[in-house]
Amino acid sequence: MTGYRGKRVIIMSDVPSIQTSPESCFRQAVLGRDSQPHCTIDQAVVAREMSGAKDFYARLSKEACVFDLTSHFMKGTDAFMVKDGQVLYYDLHHLNPAGSAYAAAAFARSNCFAGG
Repeated sequence: MTGYRGKRVIIMSDVPSIQTSPESCFRQAVLGRDSQPHCTIDQAVVAREMSGAKDFYARLSKEACVFDLTSHFMKGTDAFMVKDGQVLYYDLHHLNPAGSAYAAAAFARSNCFAGG
């Protein structure tokens, strides 16, 4: 895919913003309770956050590969901040090293990375 001035362009969506401190979920993860309700974000909240961005990404998708990172942080109807006992967030809006590694692995498996 050729994007801007002959360069390949990749757009990566943001991760869902969380409403609870990662420290609180870290304590829950240590206790083996990574599915606690306060450690997830309702899908309606994620959809509201991403509503304008989805339209923007759709317009760009003809010239860029859009990697929807948000979908990799969803399980059923909730977004999660703890995966396999590991907290993925540093603060309310940023991933920690474990979260970054998780996001990078998801991107490496994507069509955008492979050249799609």
